[in-house]
Amino acid sequence: MKVLFFDYNDSLIHLLPNGFRDAGHDVVYSGLVDKQKIISLIKNHRPDLVVTQGWSQHIQRWSGVIRTYVKKWRIPHAYWSVEDPIFTSIMKKNVTALSPNIVFTISKETVPLYEKRGFPAAHLDFAYQPGLVSTSPGQEKRYDVAVVANSYAHFPSWFSYRFETLKTLITPLLEQGVRVDFWGKDWKKMDKFLNKVIPPEWQHGEVANYLDVLKIYQQSKINIGLQNTPMQLTMRTFDILGNGNFLLTLDTPAVRSRLVPGRDVVVTNSPAETVRLVNYYLTHDVEREKIAQSGREAVKNETYQRRAEQMIAVMKAKGLLRS
Repeated sequence: MKVLFFDYNDSLIHLLPNGFRDAGHDVVYSGLVDKQKIISLIKNHRPDLVVTQGWSQHIQRWSGVIRTYVKKWRIPHAYWSVEDPIFTSIMKKNVTALSPNIVFTISKETVPLYEKRGFPAAHLDFAYQPGLVSTSPGQEKRYDVAVVANSYAHFPSWFSYRFETLKTLITPLLEQGVRVDFWGKDWKKMDKFLNKVIPPEWQHGEVANYLDVLKIYQQSKINIGLQNTPMQLTMRTFDILGNGNFLLTLDTPAVRSRLVPGRDVVVTNSPAETVRLVNYYLTHDVEREKIAQSGREAVKNETYQRRAEQMIAVMKAKGLLRS
C-alpha cells in the first residue's frame, strides 16, 4: 500500500511513518508544503492512504488544500491526534479543517468527543520505534539524572496536573542538591513553579533533533518521565523504556495498566520517596540495569509497526480501506 504523510514534525517523522515502512508499505513524507507540492505529491504518488498527524501552523495553513485534493482523488484520510486531551479544543478545529475520514487519538476519553462531531474515531496510543539508536546494555552513562521535556512555563493552566507533579518528581531533588540535567524549552523560567532555582550549568536548552533526545536517554542513569495526565502515557515513556533505559515516573493508573512498578519501572508517590529512589538507584547499577531491561521487554510489542497495523485494521473494519 502507498501511504502519504502530510507533516514535517521532527519527532513524528520517525514514528508512525517508520511503522508503516516496517509493515511493508511504501511511504512518502511531505515535509514543508505549498499548494503545488500538495497536488504534485498526490498526483505522482497516487497514495492508497493519506495520514495527517499532530498540529502545526504550517499544515493548518494548507489544511483546506489538503482536504480539497484528498477528497477530489477519493483517498482515505486518517488523522492521528497526538495532543489530546490537553489541547483537544485546538485539535477539534484542526480536524474540522482537514475533514479526515477517521480520527485516531492517543486519549481513549477523547474518542466520543470526535464521534459527536461526526467523525469516526478510535484510540491509537504512542509506541516506540526500534533501531533508531544503539541500545547495547552497559553503555557509558554521562548523566546521573535527566529530564528531557519542554517546561511549558507559559501554559501552567493547560498542564495543571503536570505542574503539580513537579513538586513530587523534581523539586525535592533540587532541594537536596541532587544534580538534574535539563533539556527543553524555558526551564530557566520555572523557578517560581519549582520553588528552586535550577543552576544554569544544569540547563542545556533545546535538543537539536529527536534522535539526539534518544541518545540523552541512553546516556542517563535515571530518566525522569513527566506525565501529562494520570490516565495515559507520554511518548517519552515508550521511548525511554523501548530503548532499554531506566525510567522513574509517577505512580499512576496508566503506568500500572502497562507496567509493573519495581520490575519494569520505578514509581514515586511523594517527594521523600523520589529522593530515596534516586539515591538508591544511582548507587545500585546492577539493579538499575535489570529494571531497564525488564522495562524494554514489557513494551517490546508496543512498536509503531503494530500501531500502523492497528490503524489499517480499524479502517478496514469500518469500511474506510479496501481489504
